[in-house]
Amino acid sequence: MRVDQGSVGVTIPKNTPSGDYLLRIEHIALHGASQVNGAQFYISCAQITVTGGGSGTPAPLVSFPGAYKNTDPGIKVNIYGVRIVLFVRALVR
Repeated sequence: MRVDQGSVGVTIPKNTPSGDYLLRIEHIALHGASQVNGAQFYISCAQITVTGGGSGTPAPLVSFPGAYKNTDPGIKVNIYGVRIVLFVRALVR
C-alpha cells in the first residue's frame, strides 16, 4: 500500500473471465495473536468489473466467514521472541 497516496496496485490475471467481482484486501495485526482470537483483521473491499477477460476459472475460491480458523498458522502466532517466517495467502495469482 502506498501510504502517501492511499492506493493499492494489483494485477488481475489475464485469464480471469469478464464480470463483476468483489476484491477483498486485508491487513492482519499480529501483536495479540499469541492467544486464540487475538489477531485483528482490518478489511477493505472494492467492487470491480473485469472487461476483455479470458476463459479461465478463478481458483482457489474461499467463503467468508470460514476462510480462516483462529488456530491457523499465521493467524495464531507468537511474534515476540521467536523467529518468524512470513507468508502471504494469495487468492489471485
